[in-house]
Amino acid sequence: MNIQELPQIIQEMQRRIADLEARLAINESKPTYLGYKDAAEFLGLSYNTIKVKVSQGELRPQRYNGRSPLFHREYLERIAQGWAESQAMEYINSNCTEIYTKP
Repeated sequence: MNIQELPQIIQEMQRRIADLEARLAINESKPTYLGYKDAAEFLGLSYNTIKVKVSQGELRPQRYNGRSPLFHREYLERIAQGWAESQAMEYINSNCTEIYTKP
């Protein structure tokens, strides 16, 4: 590494940091879990269709808020891409870990 290369390296690092911050801002603006209404909108289905699919076992909620089921966004993305429910659930269980922190 030469001293002449330093400004170029600094600019490249600043560009990378800006890209990462932009990606983080985009990801933070999206909720991780969606309720019936948002899941229906996300999948392009009606609210009642989502409820029927859950009652028939075609969709499985990953979490509950009281008695309201919540679906992981990535699970719904996989379902929308045509993955089988079991494959989508397996993907969520193996790849989507959450770290809970106190506010």
